[in-house]
Amino acid sequence: MTDRSRILAAAAALALSPLALAGCSAGGEQEFAQAVPAAVAAADPNIVDSHLSFTNGPAGVGFWLRIYVGDDADDAVAASVDAAFAAAFHASPSLPSAIVLDVARGPKPSRVSARVGQVPLDEVAPRLGLAASTADDRITLSPDDLADRYGAWGGDR
Repeated sequence: MTDRSRILAAAAALALSPLALAGCSAGGEQEFAQAVPAAVAAADPNIVDSHLSFTNGPAGVGFWLRIYVGDDADDAVAASVDAAFAAAFHASPSLPSAIVLDVARGPKPSRVSARVGQVPLDEVAPRLGLAASTADDRITLSPDDLADRYGAWGGDR
């Protein structure tokens, strides 16, 4: 291979790298979208549906999870939040970079809005020992927080 051929091959590889990475991200999101909602729905009978939104970065795939509940009493929501975090963490096809969770009353609307129908978590989070991880009625847990609370993540599947 000539020097010119090597340079052209390297340039082509660099040009195609973002496309390859985008394909990996989309595939990762699809795997999460297939695995996580089913596990979350099965985790607690009060959870009637869920919605996922993703963030991709150097640390991997993170996601926002909204659970829709039938009973919005504090005790029921606390149990649902705890079950949803555990199920989402362990069902994730790769270690999530973070999980952000909030709660809305079910049923899930056809058009999900980031601020419509949220259930306040100001009474729920302290019951779960998560007050420090809560802001704007969303609870954010890092991979370390999740592992400390729910045990080690199972590794790439």
